[in-house]
Amino acid sequence: MISGAVTAVALIAAAASPSQVTPPTAEHSYAARIVEATVARSQPRGDAQAVARVRTSAPWNHAPMQLLIDDVSRPPTGEVWYRVLLAKKPNGSYGWIESDYAQAVRNRWRISIDRSQRRMTILKDGRAVRRTSAVVGAKGTPTPLGEFAIREAVKQPNAGGFSGPWIFHLNANSQKLKSFDGGDGTIGIHGRGASAMGDPLGSAGSHGCVRVPNRLVSYMASRIIAGTPVPIKR
Repeated sequence: MISGAVTAVALIAAAASPSQVTPPTAEHSYAARIVEATVARSQPRGDAQAVARVRTSAPWNHAPMQLLIDDVSRPPTGEVWYRVLLAKKPNGSYGWIESDYAQAVRNRWRISIDRSQRRMTILKDGRAVRRTSAVVGAKGTPTPLGEFAIREAVKQPNAGGFSGPWIFHLNANSQKLKSFDGGDGTIGIHGRGASAMGDPLGSAGSHGCVRVPNRLVSYMASRIIAGTPVPIKR
């Protein structure tokens, strides 16, 4: 479980045209970088029910809001709509936004988490480039399962603190804890300070977050953008 945050990293990639955007594959995905606040709707139509307000910046690091594009709709009327994975409860909430309000960013990275094996793999172009054992949620506060994404990367004021140098917030929330240490129950990937070493890598001891070596979150900080897919499987 994560709370608190300070300065952050923002990785900016070249924008793709709406005609290039496709749903995620094993090799790549697209993120919608929100350039103007808008409304996400239940269907790819301007008169469909509003399901969320989508703002232009992330809540902790204030970098551009980027949401994973899960699907694309190109109706006969000519506009393009992106179905995005929203940073809201419940887990797995989606909404449709018009492409006019976002820039699509192509992403070659993906992070896969295996909860039962207690392992995390970083992939680029569909190939594993880093693997590690990880601390996952304890039995009473399990790491949630599902299709998630990086919401934002937040640099910590004390790299030697409990969470290490970086926390990567996911658009995932604990299904057991509604709040934790001042936060709203958000799940993240983060490092391990001295006070977190009581739970060894490969164990299940967290409040739901995934803890990995500090060197790995530092590696991620210079490469992984908001909107990167993070599937968590059983």
